[in-house]
Amino acid sequence: MAETRTKITICGKEYDIVSEDSREHVQRVAMFLDNKLKTLKSENLDLTPQMLLTLAALNLADEYVKAQDKLEALSSEVEGLRDMARDMQIKRQVERNSSYVSAADRVRQLE
Repeated sequence: MAETRTKITICGKEYDIVSEDSREHVQRVAMFLDNKLKTLKSENLDLTPQMLLTLAALNLADEYVKAQDKLEALSSEVEGLRDMARDMQIKRQVERNSSYVSAADRVRQLE
């Protein structure tokens, strides 16, 4: 994929970002970060820029780890549901085979 150059603004400062991701994606990420920083700054007026960035990084890392944990839990749940569906399919197949055997036994008895 070709690299694209995108201008973004974070806390009023412009940056040129070179990325393989689309401009829209880079701008969306930048807006997300800028909004996060603005929110933190409005809630903590006395933070230095370094402290603000550290707090933002911790919050984002926390959100990421929680999302990863949720993804793992959902993946496990999906796997469990797949196992359950497979077991139900096998059970139905066994029941069908049993009914075929019973029908064949009845035909033989009638003969």
